[in-house]
Amino acid sequence: MTSKAENFTVKEVDIQSIINSLTPYVVPATTYKIDTVNHSSIELKNSLTVPKNKKKESLPLVGTFIVGDEILLFFLNEEKVIKDSSNYCLTIKKSDDFLINNEIILNQSHASVFDTVPIWEEIIHRFPKIHQLILSLNPQNPWTLYKKAVTDYKITDRNIILGGYPQWRINNIDFRKIKNLKYLMEYRIDDKKFSVYFFKDPKTQEIKTIEQRD
Repeated sequence: MTSKAENFTVKEVDIQSIINSLTPYVVPATTYKIDTVNHSSIELKNSLTVPKNKKKESLPLVGTFIVGDEILLFFLNEEKVIKDSSNYCLTIKKSDDFLINNEIILNQSHASVFDTVPIWEEIIHRFPKIHQLILSLNPQNPWTLYKKAVTDYKITDRNIILGGYPQWRINNIDFRKIKNLKYLMEYRIDDKKFSVYFFKDPKTQEIKTIEQRD
């Protein structure tokens, strides 16, 4: 059922004004289907420690991704991941730790790029000028107006979404709790409506995760 707030008349000039204000802050993300990589083929200057789940089972390495001067190593037991968070692990290494042919690292099939925009809560706290603009255009329904303005920015159903802004499936995130963290990637099982979002604390280098079931 459509709410009354979503039934208000939208002016194209207002939509375009919001899109224009957002354009400098649009960030691309890269999406992948999981491409299994044998971790034994990766050679490190320091040995690669393969993480294990609570049952002491080694986790398969399912993806390696270059981000700046870092390489993300994603370990996953897909069959058990929803029931037990110990079945996934993201490890970060400096790229100069690797003695490996780039063709092996970049063997990620079906990669594609799409643009992402911030969630409404991030607009409020990080982009106050855009927030004030939207309030001035529609003070009664600012969030709904923003939602209509960004409908062209579609959320993908791919397994891996690397970079960009987090594409939250449920609008229940307090942005203030994650604003000091660096967003890395999302792992998605679309048919199970399950996502894991990975962040890094720049101060401690600790990986933090948030799960959503939509």
